Amino acid sequence: MYLKLLSNKSEFKTPIRNIQINGNTLLIEIEKTTVNIDYLNSDFYKLEIVGSVSYFSLFIYDYYFNNNCFYITDYSFQDEFTWLEILWIKNIINSNINKLHWVYMSNAYKQKWLRFSYLYSLNKDIPLQKSIVVDCQYINNQWDFLCSLSEAFLGVGGYLGSDLDGFFDIISGGYYKHIDFSKIELQWLNFNKINIDRDLIIDIILHMENYGVKNIFSPIDQASDSGASH
Repeated sequence: MYLKLLSNKSEFKTPIRNIQINGNTLLIEIEKTTVNIDYLNSDFYKLEIVGSVSYFSLFIYDYYFNNNCFYITDYSFQDEFTWLEILWIKNIINSNINKLHWVYMSNAYKQKWLRFSYLYSLNKDIPLQKSIVVDCQYINNQWDFLCSLSEAFLGVGGYLGSDLDGFFDIISGGYYKHIDFSKIELQWLNFNKINIDRDLIIDIILHMENYGVKNIFSPIDQASDSGASH
């Protein structure tokens, strides 16, 4: 994952060590650099965060650089979030009390929830649950699926991809290097109530099994599923 800063005259690119949101300030710690500090405190107006499974672009209006950290005090996500949306999602995630906040959101907000969860989870040692339960009655589209499994696997604010390609990449080890998905038992409740393409879900389940995830179906649902092991 790396940071790219753009100005009218130049471009600066460097690996990222850590990202935090503290109050109204976005803090981005970079690898040690020999670049002149005056240059890094110049007239950059746009910031890009590029990772293996996600991408963010921000307009930056006020910032300073000190001790290998950019402190960005005034910014906006390009075509992504408003500041109030950032605070709203951040406060929900940080409360870490109730799950399923995303259930009654619009699909557009569910996508924002996933994208912000990506920022939240960067460089965090989020513990993986070993015994996981997913209630399929809340899954009506791919955004519900991603929100539900992300939360079930990693808790509120967990991230398992902002689309299905990203989900496949993460399950196959492309993001959380410290997580061993081969020791997970995933129990599906109300699988017969899932309201998206069943063949697609079976493909996803088989993909997870290829990486060691053990899928368990409640007895009432076993007759509904003949394409995956129980």
